[in-house]
Amino acid sequence: MSLINQMLRDLDARRGPASNVETAALQGMGLADRHDDEQRIVLRRAGWGIGLILAGLLIQQAYQAWSQQRGSQEAVVTAPMMLPAIPKRTMEPVHSTPVIPLPVPLPEKTSPTHTAPEPQPALVNEVHTLPPAMEGTAQAAVDTSLPRFVKKTLTPAQIAQRRFDRAQSLLTTGQIRAAADELLAALELDPTLVEARLQLSTLYLHKGRTDRARQLLDEGHRISPDNTDIAISYSRLLADQGEYLQALKILDAGLQSRSVGADTLALAASLHYKLKQFSASSTRYREALARRPEQAVWWMGLGLSLEHDQQSGEALAAYRRANEASLDTALKDFINGRIAALSGWTD
Repeated sequence: MSLINQMLRDLDARRGPASNVETAALQGMGLADRHDDEQRIVLRRAGWGIGLILAGLLIQQAYQAWSQQRGSQEAVVTAPMMLPAIPKRTMEPVHSTPVIPLPVPLPEKTSPTHTAPEPQPALVNEVHTLPPAMEGTAQAAVDTSLPRFVKKTLTPAQIAQRRFDRAQSLLTTGQIRAAADELLAALELDPTLVEARLQLSTLYLHKGRTDRARQLLDEGHRISPDNTDIAISYSRLLADQGEYLQALKILDAGLQSRSVGADTLALAASLHYKLKQFSASSTRYREALARRPEQAVWWMGLGLSLEHDQQSGEALAAYRRANEASLDTALKDFINGRIAALSGWTD
């Protein structure tokens, strides 16, 4: 045992490989295993081989990725600023050795190619001429390719119509004074606006300002002598003031029209009656009743005109026709009295 211990101490002191004699001695004593040494050598050589194989695989994989990336870079032309996607790794790592990917070269940034825009068809716009002093500055800033918006100027008649429409809104809410102001402003802008004139004259009559209403209607009749509406309104106002002859003259223009209404004919008949022109009055009443035979008051007026014209039989028939319609009590009593009186004469 002392010999063996001495040999071990010598080996530790040298810390080097044992000689063949020492190795053989150790093997003979069971202290050294030649088979283990050979196995270590084999394992070491296998490790180097596996490392070389892994390195080769990594190099091949990196080359394939670089080739594929290079092809993608050449194919993508529409989005030069976007980086191509890195291909997904499919290689499984061998044993526990990590796979470190090689850096992939980024595609070079290329500036987008600018192409000249295609010529667009010219827009036809109305070009306003500027003063000579502005041609060098303002005219250069005008873009004739844009549509122009020109502020439309309203005519006095259009403004008058707007004032009239505003007056209608005020009338519906009971604002009479404000409506009258709007109607007056409309007439100042457009004196031919008949509806505004008639409405304003009616407002004046309701307020008792007959002189102002007459002035408006007289002015309207002079501007539009053939307007039947103004003529009728003006004639009624003159008749209420006792000017029957003037009222009838104003109404004559409307009576010449083929489109004269039954109301106009009845008004003319009453004016003839006031002027004691009974024959003309009965004629006008008959013309009005031919269009509107349901008017009991006109039948009564016809009866009065015929009675004053000494046509008692026809007057009695007119009174009886009036008595068939609905009338208030006073008129009923008057008509029944005339029927009773004329019946005695005719019987």
